[in-house]
Amino acid sequence: MMGTFVASVISATLFAVFHLSNQGASTATLFFGDFWGIALTMMFSLTARLWFSTVFHARWNAAMVILGTVLSGMDEFRRSAVLRTRMQEPAWLAGGLFGPENSVPTLALTALLAGALCAVASRRGLHSRLG
Repeated sequence: MMGTFVASVISATLFAVFHLSNQGASTATLFFGDFWGIALTMMFSLTARLWFSTVFHARWNAAMVILGTVLSGMDEFRRSAVLRTRMQEPAWLAGGLFGPENSVPTLALTALLAGALCAVASRRGLHSRLG
């Protein structure tokens, strides 16, 4: 009813807000969550398959656990990590207490991914208009 793009922005914002209560969350968390949520909804729009974006998200989380980094402000997974990665300062590069998802490089790459997926979806005519 609202259109694909507006619906994806609303969904992405809710995704981001749910992560704001995690340890180390900041304004960067909100932007990362928005870009990440838009990327995931565009993956769904492009494939028409929910499993694709779900598996993509699960693989991201699994990579963080395997690498032994903090996952969205939760560090309890680090005890079962395959590798013992130690993220150092500065926080803008390493993500601080929230983990790599709060870093400027991850934010930039996620924004590029979301933008590229939106562009492909738009070229394919998958962005329905309002109403």
